[in-house]
Amino acid sequence: MDISTLTPDKQVKLQYWLDVIRQCRASGLTNQAWCEQHDISLKSYYYWIAKIRKLALEELPRKRNGSRPAMVQT
Repeated sequence: MDISTLTPDKQVKLQYWLDVIRQCRASGLTNQAWCEQHDISLKSYYYWIAKIRKLALEELPRKRNGSRPAMVQT
């Protein structure tokens, strides 16, 4: 799945979960404690971490291929 082809609704959902994950990690709490305090299912939290990681990994080859330095013959 290409991030740029996601529907606007899916992009909003992805951004929401990115924010949730960042807030949890910045809190200093365990994932379980933070999720309990924010009424978020730990299962959903880990599902979205995996989904976001997969999307990020799929984007890597595309970004690497487009940003390779040109070889200059001397």
